Amino acid sequence: MTASALAARKERLWRAAVAALFGVLLFWLASRQRFDYDEVAEFHAVWQVARGHKPYVDFDYDHAPYFWQLYAPVLRRLPENFASLVLLRRLNLLWSLVAAALYLEVLARIARGRVTATGALGAFALVALQVPIVFTFAQFRSDQLVLALTLAALLILDADGPPAARPRRWAAAGALLTAGLLLTPKLIVLAAAAAALHAADLPRAQARRALLGLAAGAAAAFLAVNGASLLAGVDPRPYFFGVLAAHLRALSSYGYRFGLARGVLLTTARAPLWLLIFVGGGAAFALELRQRGWRRAKLLTALMLFVLVQPLWVKYLWNQYLYTVLLFWSAPLALFFGRLERRSQVAQAAVGLLFLWGVYDALPGLLDYERDHGGLAAQCAFGDELLTLAPPGSFVSAQPPNHPVFRENSTFFFNYSVIPAGPDTELLRQTSADGAKFRFAGYLEELERRPPALILTDPVFAGRQYLRAIDYYVRVEHPGDYAARDVDGQRVLLLVAP
Repeated sequence: MTASALAARKERLWRAAVAALFGVLLFWLASRQRFDYDEVAEFHAVWQVARGHKPYVDFDYDHAPYFWQLYAPVLRRLPENFASLVLLRRLNLLWSLVAAALYLEVLARIARGRVTATGALGAFALVALQVPIVFTFAQFRSDQLVLALTLAALLILDADGPPAARPRRWAAAGALLTAGLLLTPKLIVLAAAAAALHAADLPRAQARRALLGLAAGAAAAFLAVNGASLLAGVDPRPYFFGVLAAHLRALSSYGYRFGLARGVLLTTARAPLWLLIFVGGGAAFALELRQRGWRRAKLLTALMLFVLVQPLWVKYLWNQYLYTVLLFWSAPLALFFGRLERRSQVAQAAVGLLFLWGVYDALPGLLDYERDHGGLAAQCAFGDELLTLAPPGSFVSAQPPNHPVFRENSTFFFNYSVIPAGPDTELLRQTSADGAKFRFAGYLEELERRPPALILTDPVFAGRQYLRAIDYYVRVEHPGDYAARDVDGQRVLLLVAP
């Protein structure tokens, strides 16, 4: 075996070891971390699709339907208890591991010949251990699958040699990017940057054929995904013309100005190590561009355009928007490590100390966050108790994260997401064509038609008119029909009269 082959094998072993350790950490977190609001809402949507209910017709939620259809056949075959939801979350870790493996390949391509495997994997480990990243990877979300699809497309676009210009290769990349964007458009800037940079590096005639291939792949994926949805009995048109339109109205009208940039600043304030990562990584990227040019560093340039542009237009600062922006800083950080490694033994020692500082800084933060967000077993026991209090086939009035998941809602609209610096979703949805469903009278009509056997409303996650309708329904329309009961410190109203 040649020296280069031996080095390549050693690098693959290093990457496999890092991915395995990362997977063990994710499994541990997925088995202990409480379900958050989005996860419970996703589970409930998956369960409703599994029962044959139509999204946006039988129930309302503000995400695309495709992820629910992926897991509905699985949940349909599992018992209706919260242990099944833990299993679903663990199954979704597959996409997290695939995304991590693909990103390690991206990192290897960027660092090849300029950074040792130890330096590149150290940069990944240092960044991936941080709270916004590792905890998002451990949750039940479509984001990990979207990241895997997008990274696979980037690797296809960045293939070496003449095949990179072949329309079939671009068609495959277009299909992967479109499939990811249909699940969630969070990575649209990365997709656009990668396609534009790689097309700009081709001669005009080849670029035209490549972009036609990209468009053909995108169209094929769009038709295939939505065709499969229609065949499964789910019409996605209400998502595009209703839910997505509402998202665009919210994006243009509400939210914190530079909200994601605020999230980056808050993360830096909590862990000053990020400042060094940004400064060192930014300097390494600038030197890489000056010495090699963007044409020889298209993959890195696409990632850096994303991390610099994304915080300036996304208005939300939650971890599911933040984690990719932070994760991709490990690429220029690896180049920074590589430059230090080549200087002297003192510089190499500095890299080692920096890594140890990062681990020392990250691990207590991980443990603190896990302690604050742990208690999955207690949450599952609470959810299972709610299921015993609401018989199968009955309706409930509850919101994530305290929703029993395996029961239908009394109302079409049962929850809302917080829109920073703007109205809640209830007010926003009142402007839609079926806005009457999101008002006091609409709620009351549905409650009378589908009386809840269990009421557990959360003022943080329910609209004002929804709360007013529930209060009026219990206190005025049905006095004496409900009795309060304490369930693990929560006040739950149970139907005691037919």
